[in-house]
Amino acid sequence: AAAPTEKIFDPRRLAPIESKMAAGDSDGAKKEADALIEKDPKDAKAWFYLGRINEKKGNLDEASVAYRMAFNLKDPEAKDAMNQVDLSRIQPFKTEAEKQEAAGNWVGAASSWKEATTVAPHLLMPLKKLIESMKKMGADSKDISKAMKKLSELEKE
Repeated sequence: AAAPTEKIFDPRRLAPIESKMAAGDSDGAKKEADALIEKDPKDAKAWFYLGRINEKKGNLDEASVAYRMAFNLKDPEAKDAMNQVDLSRIQPFKTEAEKQEAAGNWVGAASSWKEATTVAPHLLMPLKKLIESMKKMGADSKDISKAMKKLSELEKE
């Protein structure tokens, strides 16, 4: 029996999205990307483009979801795009956490870093800052160990 082969996508399928994006028609481009994804949910590049379109429109949560799909489907550009969007998405939590740290409120800081890790679970920085805050506030060592285990798993990826 022949080994299953990777599906080969026709690169021309992206032309309608690209031309609508170039023309500044993000709604039209989104319709084209949605249609490609509906036709084949495993089309990583279509998911990547959907992420780009949502990012341009300022829909960072939707962009993150689309980039994560593209990343899971092995699109080579998706990880950097996903991390970039998620850094923007955690900005309010980061600002609040840093304000709490400056005031010596480690419980408040840990709470904000925890929210940031919920929004962007694959980013290392907020998890490292969460662990640091947990140590400074004297958190339960089991909770700290759990967070450190998660960090080492993320670092391996």
